[in-house]
Amino acid sequence: MSTTDKIALISAVIAVLAAVVAIVSTLIARAQYKVAQSQFTLDKQVYVDAHEQSRREMALSVSSQYDEKTLDARAEILSRWKELFDKNGVIPWDEIEQVRKEQIAARNTITPHSLVVTDQLQKILNFFEMVALAVNGEVANEKILRECFCSTMTRWHTLTTEFRNHLTTTRGYNPWIPLDDLVEKWKPGKKPVSLPPLGKI
Repeated sequence: MSTTDKIALISAVIAVLAAVVAIVSTLIARAQYKVAQSQFTLDKQVYVDAHEQSRREMALSVSSQYDEKTLDARAEILSRWKELFDKNGVIPWDEIEQVRKEQIAARNTITPHSLVVTDQLQKILNFFEMVALAVNGEVANEKILRECFCSTMTRWHTLTTEFRNHLTTTRGYNPWIPLDDLVEKWKPGKKPVSLPPLGKI
């Protein structure tokens, strides 16, 4: 074999080896891409699961604050209008105003800043507005909050209709729009939200 033939043979072997290396490199790159893609999908699902878990925890945290933030106010209102609450009625504004005037007149130097009926109603409505904002902002799980508060929130919303209307007229704006929207969304007959499935880890 001549030197030229040997060089040609060596060149051919080197070319074949280079082709094999290129093929192997391509296969390794594809395998690495698939692993990276699987890892990305897994990371994404872990993120979604963690986010949903935090939303569930937030919903439970909000629901656990109901008594702490509204028990005294609810007791005050229900001591006067429990029958209306039970029948899903509306407290007339003139009754609220009469009670408010009596409570203000009864204040003394020991309790000059005690809450009156309108303060109590606002306290309850503000709690439910917090629920609405948590749902609308998607920081809390809607299904959990709906199961906790749908019926109760709707009753309080109805009970306070004239009070809310009076404040909206007096202030020139509706301070409880998020609450109104959520009550409308949660009305009976509306399809409830469903929890997204948790991913498999």
